[in-house]
Amino acid sequence: MIRINPSYKTQDAAGFVYEFGMNDLRVYESLYYPTGQFVSKAIEFRDVLGILQRINNIKFNFYDERPEGTEIIYYIIADPSSTEGLIRIEPNVPIELTTVLKKQEDQGKIRSRYDANHALVGLKLETGFIQDTVEFYRNTYQPGILIDGIQSGWKFKDSYYSCIAEILLEKEINLGVNFAFIDGRKVNGIQVLAPGFHTFRTHETNWKSVNSESEDPLFPYNHKLLIEGLDGSSVYEKVEFLAAEKLNLISAFDLIENISQENDSYFGINGSYPIIKISAPPVFLDEIEGWRLEQHAIRYKYVSDTLAPITSVRLVARMSTNNPRLTPVLRGYIALAGF
Repeated sequence: MIRINPSYKTQDAAGFVYEFGMNDLRVYESLYYPTGQFVSKAIEFRDVLGILQRINNIKFNFYDERPEGTEIIYYIIADPSSTEGLIRIEPNVPIELTTVLKKQEDQGKIRSRYDANHALVGLKLETGFIQDTVEFYRNTYQPGILIDGIQSGWKFKDSYYSCIAEILLEKEINLGVNFAFIDGRKVNGIQVLAPGFHTFRTHETNWKSVNSESEDPLFPYNHKLLIEGLDGSSVYEKVEFLAAEKLNLISAFDLIENISQENDSYFGINGSYPIIKISAPPVFLDEIEGWRLEQHAIRYKYVSDTLAPITSVRLVARMSTNNPRLTPVLRGYIALAGF
């Protein structure tokens, strides 16, 4: 582990001068799970007196091998006592640990409420949010809830159903002989999905709503159930998160003035609230209160000065392969922290 200073010491004609030295070098024990997930022990940094240091930013350099068809996705966990709360990182890219990932998905079963300007008042952004990091997922999955006659979590257009899904661990699905589009690629048969977000689109003939396997005419290749799952089924396992689509961020002015009412692929931010277009007629649970059936999700980063000091992290590496003869390899890594 190498300790560095987050700011320069002096400046001369050549530019800024940074001073750093190797104050702490140690080897850490790690864990490895057979599912292809590596989890390090808690990584901490101490000064020459042995005093534990607060980590303000950190980056990792990796020594890995990823043959074609394989992948390694890296994360850190800011709470070493837990294996939850993953924050994705990129090799050799610093991450500020005073900036945290906020994940808000309509807590519980609260529906989205709109004001007159179509702001989602139930999804207020935290003070200090970073606008460029806001992600908006429209119409999240709710079992048995239809939006404009379509199962929530899905979008239907030109005879095709589509959605965006997130998986946390590698997932294998068998589409059968019929084709679907995964991340824009036309595929069929067995597909192995790496952890992360994936777009999915399939023809309506491959997508059926049923209550059990026994009444499924497409079993075991029902593309709808391969994504959203089915209770009591060993074949149809649900993904971790499902929404009809991810919207694109534009300015609130453009959304209000330049985007037609029928174009629902964009969102804006007005003050502390995300705003979207509502296609008429809106589907309300109660017109007086203004609650709509749809639920939405936002994910974003915000700066917080009230966080407890972070003095250690865990590294997580999730490995996957589409080739039974090849696997990715993580041979080592270096963590560089700024205090």
